[in-house]
Amino acid sequence: MEKHRLNKYWLIGPGVIAIILLVLALVHDFMPEIRLLMDLTPAHRAELLTMIRSNGIRDLIFMLLLVGVMNAIPGLSNAVIYVFVGLCYGPWIGLLVNWAGNILGNCAVAALLSHVKLSHNFKQNKILDSLTHHRHPALGLTVGSSRRC
Repeated sequence: MEKHRLNKYWLIGPGVIAIILLVLALVHDFMPEIRLLMDLTPAHRAELLTMIRSNGIRDLIFMLLLVGVMNAIPGLSNAVIYVFVGLCYGPWIGLLVNWAGNILGNCAVAALLSHVKLSHNFKQNKILDSLTHHRHPALGLTVGSSRRC
């Protein structure tokens, strides 16, 4: 008996909803900073930077989840979120949050991949076949296939 496979859209849809909810929560938490940014004067710049950097662990978790979910959705760019996380938490903590979010998103994809129904065209893809049958598959997936398809 074949186990039930999910359509990828049933996974991307909740991911998009999660992104919207996380962005709304972050906009709510950053509303004082947004208001100050709309009326920015040279005197307000230092105050704005202090306000942005004073956000706590709740916003850090929201941003970590946002990076993870955006990383898990194929083709979705999250570069703006990376910069925003770096701005809010500085280069080192921002790097760790972005890195952990990417790991979280990749682990979610790896866990869900066996439950997704892949199309016949995707399964018969020459590039995918070349990468998965490479002598060192992890290296092949990282660098790309050396063979032309």
